[in-house]
Amino acid sequence: MLATDVAYYLVRKGVGFREAHGLAGKVVSLAEQLGVLMSELALEQLKSISDKFTEDVSNVWDYESSVEQYQTTGGTSRASVLKQVCQLVQWLQTKTS
Repeated sequence: MLATDVAYYLVRKGVGFREAHGLAGKVVSLAEQLGVLMSELALEQLKSISDKFTEDVSNVWDYESSVEQYQTTGGTSRASVLKQVCQLVQWLQTKTS
């Protein structure tokens, strides 16, 4: 789930999205090879993939923040989901009235 967040992290560090996507894939691959979670990779291991990784990469490993960052219509944030639920309830009420 957090592979996309790794790519976005790298984009915010100035890496082009296509390259960031490839680097995120390398992070996933390394974690799989070592049999660990991505969050368990040491900073040095991440830096072997890209020097753009710094201490703040630890912020990426927060699942709640990952979900909450998508606040657009149809996004996964709590507010977005609740808005969608309200819209669905209103729509259902017009169909059953």
